[in-house]
Amino acid sequence: MFNVPMSRISLDPRHEPFIDEATLSDIFDELGAEHSRQMMLMVERDARKRLLSLGDCVARRDSRAIHAHAHALAGLLGHFGFARAAACARALEKNQDEAAGWLELLQWASDQAFQIVSGRIETSPRRAA
Repeated sequence: MFNVPMSRISLDPRHEPFIDEATLSDIFDELGAEHSRQMMLMVERDARKRLLSLGDCVARRDSRAIHAHAHALAGLLGHFGFARAAACARALEKNQDEAAGWLELLQWASDQAFQIVSGRIETSPRRAA
């Protein structure tokens, strides 16, 4: 499906879960359903903007910018429990010679995680403000 050789990294990000359940649970417990919903929408918007910028950097083969954007995405996605996408961003950061393949995998993993979380948000009870 994806053209990314795994021989040059120690951990295959494709084996990471899409969602770190403990992190996601902590966020929902701490913020409540409505604030979690709002936070996840902001994270998704920010991540999608960063993915677009990262795509431009990959197209230009701008190594410094790829590193900076991939690093920022890894932190953002990891902090909010998007485990596989964060692992893909870290792999892209370290394997720029295969950046196009990693970017494709990162975009796919991000989309999958956003869909999973969106489904959970839609089914979680809303708290009265």
